[in-house]
Amino acid sequence: MSRQVFNGTSSSLNFSTRITGNGCSHTNLREDDWDTLRFELTKTEDEIQTLRQVLLAKEKYAADIRRQLGMSPLSNVKQNLSKGWQEVQTSAPYLTASATLEDISNSSV
Repeated sequence: MSRQVFNGTSSSLNFSTRITGNGCSHTNLREDDWDTLRFELTKTEDEIQTLRQVLLAKEKYAADIRRQLGMSPLSNVKQNLSKGWQEVQTSAPYLTASATLEDISNSSV
């Protein structure tokens, strides 16, 4: 097993694994291997928690900048919907469907 460490280096832990009858991986671990894996798990979970805290702080900072710029969440939604609708209206499937519907409405059926 090899894992990417947060600082960019990688640590390599090798353990023999086998698949049990229920499809779950079961690892034959010595006690020191077990301790090493528990330590790695704890360290990884701590890194995940730190990343979540950093992400939350950055999201709050971005929201504060948007507020200072006068960009409300509603204006962002409106802008995204408007841009999305414009992209739909200029897409080939939409233009083809529009032309077909126009032909149908102009026909004498």
